[in-house]
Amino acid sequence: MCLYTADGFSGEMTACSEGDLQWVEKERVLGLNLWEGDRIFFMLLNEWESFFSLKLSYRNDVLTEAVLDGTPMELFDVRDRDGNPTGVVKERSLVHRYGDIHGTSHVWIVRPHENGDGGFDVLLQKRSAGKDSFPGCFDISSAGHVDAGKDYLETACGSSGRSWASGRRRRSLRFLGCILRKI
Repeated sequence: MCLYTADGFSGEMTACSEGDLQWVEKERVLGLNLWEGDRIFFMLLNEWESFFSLKLSYRNDVLTEAVLDGTPMELFDVRDRDGNPTGVVKERSLVHRYGDIHGTSHVWIVRPHENGDGGFDVLLQKRSAGKDSFPGCFDISSAGHVDAGKDYLETACGSSGRSWASGRRRRSLRFLGCILRKI
């Protein structure tokens, strides 16, 4: 697909069997019922100055792949209040921009004190200065977004480093529960 833009219109709109053409204020576009790929297109047109290449793939009207300039974009399942996928898939920045509920998995890695006092230490990570959110802050050592089509446990194992992927390590994870909150 090749995308073009035009900065002017003259003449009269004519009837079309595809649907009704309507002028919409730019600020309202992302609030409309759109294909998810069109949301990405509009975001890029609105925020990027240069030429871009965007590949979008759909399966049964659900966005399954978005690749910007050869780099895959992160896609998340939008989830209901119980944490279940709704059937809508959105790109990462749009999910965050609009506060859509989406999944993350966290693995808190702890070790008991060797002296037997009942205390423990927690493994934390100081975030890189280049992170897009909370750079330089301490954070859980192992967390990740649940990609579209993936589940929480699969993400927990993948986010915890390659060593967690082994069956023995996977079995050592204890499910503690789900917390649903808007950040």
